[in-house]
Amino acid sequence: MAAKATLVYSLRNSFVQHDINLLEQLGYRVETIASPPDKNPLKFLANRLRECALSLRHLPQSEALVVWFSDYHSFVPLLIAKLLGRKSLLILGGYDVVSDAENQYGLFYSSGIRRIMARQNFKWVRQLWAVDESLLTGCPTAAVQNGISSGLNTFAPDQLKKATTVPTAYDSSFWTKKNHKKVPKSILTVGLFTDKRVAIRKGVPLFLELASQCPDFRFTIVGEQNASLSSHFTFPPNVTLYPKASPQELQKQFGTHQFYFQGSRVEGLPNVLCEAMLCECIPIGRAVFGIPKAIGDTGFLFTSSNDFPALFKFLRSVDTQKGIAARERMIELFSIAKRAAAFEKFLQTTDKNTHA
Repeated sequence: MAAKATLVYSLRNSFVQHDINLLEQLGYRVETIASPPDKNPLKFLANRLRECALSLRHLPQSEALVVWFSDYHSFVPLLIAKLLGRKSLLILGGYDVVSDAENQYGLFYSSGIRRIMARQNFKWVRQLWAVDESLLTGCPTAAVQNGISSGLNTFAPDQLKKATTVPTAYDSSFWTKKNHKKVPKSILTVGLFTDKRVAIRKGVPLFLELASQCPDFRFTIVGEQNASLSSHFTFPPNVTLYPKASPQELQKQFGTHQFYFQGSRVEGLPNVLCEAMLCECIPIGRAVFGIPKAIGDTGFLFTSSNDFPALFKFLRSVDTQKGIAARERMIELFSIAKRAAAFEKFLQTTDKNTHA
């Protein structure tokens, strides 16, 4: 009979599903506990009770617990894993080690019990993984530019000894340009834009400012939800809006656009940026958190709109081979094989070489 592992998450994003698939490929039967965020008091309580019931059902038979993000949904499963002596892994994705007061974002922007629970999660877990080094050490550029505090070193420095950087991984066989033809002077950005704050955090104002100053370029935004963008922003005529897209639709959008723009204030390691680069989009990104690590020398990094004059020159003189270089960088740095090896190492640890 296959060994069991339990994986806890709030939303079943693509990176969560990838890790479920990886654990199954390593021979584990994966039990999942889903706890979507909900501010309704009764639903909030129901989530906590369900986490307790499912943890008591699955963890006694599981060899390991894997949790994506530190928040309310992590607390009970990590406590039960600790009491049962099960090895546990908490994956930090960005939100859980950030405080952005201006945009009211981040787990450590919250006060009171939420911060206390987060720090307790860090103490109980055996290992901490961050998708980018900046989530451990903090991002100085984001601090200077926007006053954003970040990093495990800022909020729980005593837990750094159990932390390491393990980037997310991407399927280069699916995320590829295939037969799509790049449209010159086309720039794309993607997100799940549920409200104005998300749009600001993801850099939509910067994207629109760039569009207004480059009228000869075509700009595309994918991911508007419930008029979250059109009701708050004015769009130049060269900007096209699309709703949330399926992976297949996104793959086509990436394949046809020449550039991809990631103007976020806060990120861990942006999945859509990495997927776009695998599809040979030439990347443009704000130099914060995991964005510089992803882009390297294959695109253009900026800190604010003050850098746009240099960006305009880049857009009009760029070597089209940069897109191929972007794909090669993704394959080299963020392969599924590397993440699978990290999971295998964690799953093979014993009490003698894991952190209690």
